[in-house]
Amino acid sequence: MRLKQVCPVYKLLTLGLLMGLAHAALADGVTVLVEPYPPFVTEQSGKIAGPYVDAFEKIAHTKGIETQIVSMPIRRALQFSQQAPNTCVLALNYSASDAEVLIYLSRITPIFIWAYALGDAQVQATSLHDLKNYQVGTVDIAEVRYLLDGAGVKHTPLHINALGLKMLKAKRFDVLLSDLSPELAAREGVAVKRLFNVIQVDRWLACNPTTDSATVAALREGLKEGLFSEDVRGVWTSYGMGEYYNQVRKEWAPINKRP
Repeated sequence: MRLKQVCPVYKLLTLGLLMGLAHAALADGVTVLVEPYPPFVTEQSGKIAGPYVDAFEKIAHTKGIETQIVSMPIRRALQFSQQAPNTCVLALNYSASDAEVLIYLSRITPIFIWAYALGDAQVQATSLHDLKNYQVGTVDIAEVRYLLDGAGVKHTPLHINALGLKMLKAKRFDVLLSDLSPELAAREGVAVKRLFNVIQVDRWLACNPTTDSATVAALREGLKEGLFSEDVRGVWTSYGMGEYYNQVRKEWAPINKRP
């Protein structure tokens, strides 16, 4: 019963209906909430897919855990997962406040945050210090905000990460700090240039604290190498992201520091 379900009209869904989705999965495994995040999580023609989704499902299935995948904006997913047993959020940034109400079960993927400017912009920046001369918009990730605050860089956090490219194109700021790729920007019709790498952070799988303990233990075991174990190499290559998979295998600490 591995069901991938998209909720494009999520604002119309009542809490009771969502709770029904979670309880429907209790007997077989977990309900997993995930926000579309191209190219890693895609939503097209009523289907949710992408290497994050497919790799997670394969790992969970190997551990005997059935999954129900539901597309949901991250803020709503956080609210719902706190109330629904056996419900998890996939690809979540770490937050100390959320860690008080959810189990941060395992790191699943690294995120590389880069500084971007429009391709034709006269922006000269190779370090955080240089950003003091520009208007900066940034993904709303605690580690990034702390880094900018420590460097004395004024910035505007983006509560909806997907709007970053549009705001950069509209020149709402000069520099965008994001984990997007130039290829994705090109598909969105925005020509950008990478200035420098800002920081690497991790994304997690976090679950409701009442989630079945055996399920939690099995997922922790299966996700020791996040979504980049050898078992899911074929998933990444099927999406044309074999080089990215290899890069993570080589550079990401949870993998290359294991004995």
